[in-house]
Amino acid sequence: MQQQYNTHNRGLEPQSGGFSLVEILVALSLLGVGLLGSLAYQIKAQQLTAANLQQQQACQIVQDVANRMTRNPAALESKAFESIRIAADYNCAQSISACATTSSGIATNCTALALAAFDLHDAACQGTSRKSLQALPDAELNILCKTGTSCAALFQYQIDLRWKTKNSFCTANDGCLEESHCTLDLSL
Repeated sequence: MQQQYNTHNRGLEPQSGGFSLVEILVALSLLGVGLLGSLAYQIKAQQLTAANLQQQQACQIVQDVANRMTRNPAALESKAFESIRIAADYNCAQSISACATTSSGIATNCTALALAAFDLHDAACQGTSRKSLQALPDAELNILCKTGTSCAALFQYQIDLRWKTKNSFCTANDGCLEESHCTLDLSL
């Protein structure tokens, strides 16, 4: 009688029903690299959003100052807005007499110069419905004559607001600040 040998060794057959540990580790490391990359993009997007918000706030402050200047022609004629500089170290605790305004926005019980001083103080410290200069890092508001001479004759002003913002593409902790600005040329 002949013996038949079984040439198939069932214990050594490769299984095709799952993943090996190496395959799982490779997949997890690829997933981790992808998640880290998307996290880096998310951080950059948040930094750019914050910078855009500061830009919007600054331009709203500049527009607000321009509107206040145009509503006070007597202060323009008396040169109350010439060569104004309000820096980040502006003392918001100082006493500025408040000018009462009516529902139409007209100031009462206030001279043109007092209203100009109040308007600039308000832009620096409180703002109306917007953020003030205090919300922008190292902010500086400058109102200059656009022509370089007296503004009283031509009423041409440049309102410039500058502040420091973090460069979103900088990876170091120090030296990443750059200057941003919002400028408005005002001709009356």
